[in-house]
Amino acid sequence: VYAGQGKIELALADMERALEIDPDLLEALAAAGFLQVDLKRWADAERSLERALKIAPQEWPYRPALEGQLRQVKRRLRKG
Repeated sequence: VYAGQGKIELALADMERALEIDPDLLEALAAAGFLQVDLKRWADAERSLERALKIAPQEWPYRPALEGQLRQVKRRLRKG
């Protein structure tokens, strides 16, 4: 809800609270990664996306989007 309203920080805080309850909540990890990208928190995004991909089943429909986002984040981190 918050992300759709442009309240990225609040949306990320919600995802972080969800992850405190369940650190392996795949949807929250993925959402946190995308929100961290929006906030240009590249290292945090890399960690979240890598963790999400580690637990995501191969057939998970959002896996390709996560993989693509992670590639972009890694490129961004290499650029500095």
